Amino acid sequence: MEKVSASALCISVFILLSAVHAFAGAPTAITLRGDYYFVGSRSCVYTNGGQEFLANFYLPSNGGNTRTGHYEGVLHLNGDGTGDVNYKLIQYYLPAINAGQQTIGYWSNSCEVSYEKLPNGFIIMNFILCEDTGEAGIGSGHIWVDDGINMNVTASGNGDVLLLSNTYPAIEHTTRLVPSFSELYRICSRTFTAIRQSIR
Repeated sequence: MEKVSASALCISVFILLSAVHAFAGAPTAITLRGDYYFVGSRSCVYTNGGQEFLANFYLPSNGGNTRTGHYEGVLHLNGDGTGDVNYKLIQYYLPAINAGQQTIGYWSNSCEVSYEKLPNGFIIMNFILCEDTGEAGIGSGHIWVDDGINMNVTASGNGDVLLLSNTYPAIEHTTRLVPSFSELYRICSRTFTAIRQSIR
């Protein structure tokens, strides 16, 4: 029994030390390259009727609504501060809970990506030139473009694992191009986990 416990303890220590080593050190932009599979989620509050938020994030006269969503996709990083991302998003419209209402939207999305390591050691990643196409549910057939999303990145020392988040309350702007022009304003928080699958 003691031999089994000692073996299990040694294996546990080895796993923990490996994990510490993987997240030790400071990755560079070159380290962050390859194809990463990622999953994540977001929570948002939208204003109604295309109105803008008031000072200190107060809702305007038309009020607002809340939505949550889950992501799955592939993030491709070139190792030179550029890349792209393609993902699916299922979004839940929390106010739509009555009989006969559509309560979900399913979206196909793509963005260009830029990223850099700042002098303070933090890595910033920007999703820019994003285009969102509704595939099912609310917004089916609609096309939206986003102004951009800024993410903070923490990476393992070898660059195999990325943790992305944006939790600072920033107002985002998104525009519908099809079937007719419309604008929305939102505040979202997001968290993603990305694992490298290959290095090209």
